[in-house]
Order: sequence, then C-alpha cells, then structure tokens
Amino acid sequence: MLRACLFDVDGVLIQSEWAHEATWMDLAREQKLTLSEQEVHARTQGHTLVEGLKNLFGQDISARQLAEFSARKEALFRERFDPPRHLTPGVMDFLEALHAKRIKIAFVTNTSRVNLNPKLLGTGLPELADTIVTADEVKRGKPDPEMYLLAAARLGALPGECLIFEDAVPGIKAAQAAGIKVVLLRAEYNRSVTDNSVAKVIGDFRGMTMEYLRGL
Repeated sequence: MLRACLFDVDGVLIQSEWAHEATWMDLAREQKLTLSEQEVHARTQGHTLVEGLKNLFGQDISARQLAEFSARKEALFRERFDPPRHLTPGVMDFLEALHAKRIKIAFVTNTSRVNLNPKLLGTGLPELADTIVTADEVKRGKPDPEMYLLAAARLGALPGECLIFEDAVPGIKAAQAAGIKVVLLRAEYNRSVTDNSVAKVIGDFRGMTMEYLRGL
C-alpha cells in the first residue's frame, strides 16, 4: 500500500536545472576554469554544492574558498531564478491530490536548508510537505540512500510503502539503494537512464492520478 511520496526538488518540483547549469558556468568562467559546459555539468549535476565545488576546483580546496564560492554560486542563482514562475507543470494539483488522500509527502534534496528556502519562496510548496530533508541533516548525500531512508522513517513508512520522484542519476541510485520504486522525470540530461531501470517515466505531473500510482 502506498503511504508516502518522496520528491527531489531541483528538476522535479521546480524546473531549476537550467539556472543551476548557467550559474555553475558563470562561476567557472569567473574563476578562469577552462572546462566545457559538458564537463562542468558532469562534475556538478546531482551533487551537493560542496561536492560540486570540490569536483570543479579540486578536493584540496580550502574552507575559506568553499565558503566564498558557495556564497557566490547561490547569489548568481538567485539573480537568474524566480521560483513561482518555474514550478513543474501539474505539480501543485498533484501534491494537493496526495494531501487530500492522506498520502504523506516529503521533499528530499542535496541542497542545504539555507539555500533551499529561496528556491521555494512564494511557491506554496513547503505548506504541502509533511517533512523536508536537506543536506545538513545527513552524513552522506545522494547517491547514498541515507536521505531517502530518513524521510521514510520520519513519515512512518517502510521503503516498500514509498514512491520516489527523481530526475538526477545520483538520486535514482539513492532510491534504488534504499529499495524504493522511482519515477523518473525525463530531461535531456538524464537520457542515459533507461526506461526499464525505473518504475515509470513521465515528462511532468499533468494528468497524474491516484489510479496511476496504484498501477506502479
């Protein structure tokens, strides 16, 4: 029986990946890194902010530089991104339908709490979540399953009673490691994920119904 739905944030609830990609490139150019867009994307997509910075600037980056580059990356992101304008189509109707059926809802993200809040500002999304798990609350982010297992435990649900909605490869690996079925939101950057490796592939949340979920 389905008791809980767990949602990644970037690329799932909000269409923010384009802004993240652009601001990672902005930061790389500011710091005179000679990397292509494909290389920057491969080193940052689906990772925590700290992991992305280490992948770009080296594992021996200083704590001072990490703090400086983190703040700059998030400032660049906020300049580009207006959250209410970039909700994934159909997401609010779907979340409200889950809420009405008393299906528990969790948001699970590799983003820190302080950086997550501006992304959700003015969207109405936080009011529909029963719990939110961020990178601050775990020892290991995705692809480790810790975040999703913590979210399920908070909601009082077993892995087999949950369904995860993801777009990024690390998140899909985390879901599979947690033993939870995953629905993929298809995007250009996750074409390497095959349809038969996930429970279902969707483009957005328009037309999503409880009957659809029961069939998974």
